[in-house]
Amino acid sequence: GGGGGGGRGSKISGDAVQALATGDLGAAGIGPLIVAQVPGIDVFLRRYEIRVEWTDGAVVDSVRRTTFAFDWQAAREALPDLFKEAGAEGIPGGGLDANALGQDAKALLQQLPGGVIVRNCLRRNSTLGKPREVPAKNERSSYDRSRNRATGFTLIEVVAAFFLTTVVLFFVTGIFSENGRQRSAATELLRVETTASAALDLIAQDLEGTVFVTRPSGSDPRSHPWRFLGEGSGELGASFVRFQTQNVPRGNLGENASTWVDIAYFVTEEEADENSETEGPSYTLWRWRSSRPPSEAARRDPGPDDPASARVAEGLAAFGVRFVDPEGGVVDDWDSAFAPDDAPIPMGVEINLMLHRLAREGETDSGALLIPGRLHERVVTLAMHRPIDLDVLISLASNSDDDPTCGTIADCADFGDKWFVDLRESQCDGDEELCSLLNASAETCWSAVEKDWPSIANEAAVECEELL
Repeated sequence: GGGGGGGRGSKISGDAVQALATGDLGAAGIGPLIVAQVPGIDVFLRRYEIRVEWTDGAVVDSVRRTTFAFDWQAAREALPDLFKEAGAEGIPGGGLDANALGQDAKALLQQLPGGVIVRNCLRRNSTLGKPREVPAKNERSSYDRSRNRATGFTLIEVVAAFFLTTVVLFFVTGIFSENGRQRSAATELLRVETTASAALDLIAQDLEGTVFVTRPSGSDPRSHPWRFLGEGSGELGASFVRFQTQNVPRGNLGENASTWVDIAYFVTEEEADENSETEGPSYTLWRWRSSRPPSEAARRDPGPDDPASARVAEGLAAFGVRFVDPEGGVVDDWDSAFAPDDAPIPMGVEINLMLHRLAREGETDSGALLIPGRLHERVVTLAMHRPIDLDVLISLASNSDDDPTCGTIADCADFGDKWFVDLRESQCDGDEELCSLLNASAETCWSAVEKDWPSIANEAAVECEELL
């Protein structure tokens, strides 16, 4: 019907009115007919929520259905004119014009005292006794709108969802990519640091045990079998070092081998092809070791094909050893043949090592895959920098303790006996063996203290170093 007398009216046929009056169509079909013929009459449709619940063992299951029924009783009471038989008073025989009623169904409902009672026997939250608002002209109820609304997503929703998904994937991919780069960089750094540390440890261990036997008096220094040699100086020092050491582990020695052996470190340049992705030359560090001390001066220089050579590290960008002279200066070359007789080997050495590493993205302009890494350094002090006189050692071993031909502890105390007196007063800090030597200071060689108690020998006068 029209709201406020305006708008387009609708005709209700006589058959429809007769069906409304007699109820011949039944509850299932009369509701839609009433709604279509008279807007606002749907307030007399009753909604029922039916829920059936059952248990299957420990599982509780249920089903829910919604149905509607038309309240004829309330409709007849609220709209008596609408339910008059066709041809009755006030209703033309050809049908009923909804506008001819003078007011639409909504106005009629608003005149009802107390409104319309809506019953819902299966829902706890019901609207008993509350008036329901009748939709105005051309206005559809919320139920009709939700019932006729199309399911699915709109194009805008799909495009928006696709855009958001793309953005999220972009950031997630970036995070995983950055994590991969960080993991690769950490792995490469660990490889470089581990390789450099292992190489420096091995070289330092060999150099710390360097020994040198005194040259025979009047002999040619270049013909002496014991020789400390560092040559092939480059940017970081000598690239070839050869010396004698006593720090070789016995477990690595062969049969009838000595712990005093000849050691050499040298590098060879790796061959680079046309497609080399390394920035600058690349080297391999080698270690050569003899099985016994040197016995003759005519020695060949070791090479990588020698069975006694072993590969220490590959992919070096630079390698070098520098030497500290007795005055504290640092030099790149050393040759004991031209050094003083009392200082044939350096006081210490500085080992320098640089490995190639993987370049990070955009780190180099040349596009090289491998670039020089950071410089690794290790400083080693040569404890036995003074030469060993084998003739004196043999003489000391052959003479008896009763008639020593060496400088005694008493001779050292003559240069300054404060250390000697302090030890005697403190009972040698509980060291009975040391006390026995001090008690026989006139018969005990000073070299015994230097050998077994170097910390005490350092407290003695400097002149004691000259005692044999």
